[in-house]
Amino acid sequence: MKKYSLIILFLLAGIPVLFAQANNSGNINVQVGLGISPTYFSDIAEVESQPIHFSADYSIFSFLSAGLGWSLASSNELSSYQNTPASLVSSFNTFSLRGNAHLPLFDRLDVYAGGSVGVQRVVEVYREISGGQPLPSGIESTKLAVFQPEGHVGLRWRLLGNIGLYAEGGYGLSLVQAGLNMKL
Repeated sequence: MKKYSLIILFLLAGIPVLFAQANNSGNINVQVGLGISPTYFSDIAEVESQPIHFSADYSIFSFLSAGLGWSLASSNELSSYQNTPASLVSSFNTFSLRGNAHLPLFDRLDVYAGGSVGVQRVVEVYREISGGQPLPSGIESTKLAVFQPEGHVGLRWRLLGNIGLYAEGGYGLSLVQAGLNMKL
């Protein structure tokens, strides 16, 4: 029994050494990506522009980072306004605070999971179906969702030194997003 206890102790002591230095603290990771599968509005509306995602994360520890995120998208839904056929164009703008827990497996590969809470602003405008112009009597409305929770699982792969690719999947403005990553 003592032999097994000693082996387990050495294994537990060696795990931090295996994962050390893969995601150093004090680094900033900047990501720019495109949403591949939009959520929120894709069931009821036609996607007018794919979600665009920007984020910057600061590594507090090798296993924990915090940062900011910003996402943009728009949709077009067939509707009617005052008995006139129209399209409802919605623009989504989300600003959020992010937090990630990292499992750095190799020097060039970083697996992470996290969540964010933010503010989402939605601007809706009724437009003519044929010309796309706003209806003369149409109303532009702005909605603000103060608590917008999001969750994700991601992967960063460094190709050339500090430049690489990333992919994230989860609940947000898009189900899957991918793009470029730069470590500063």
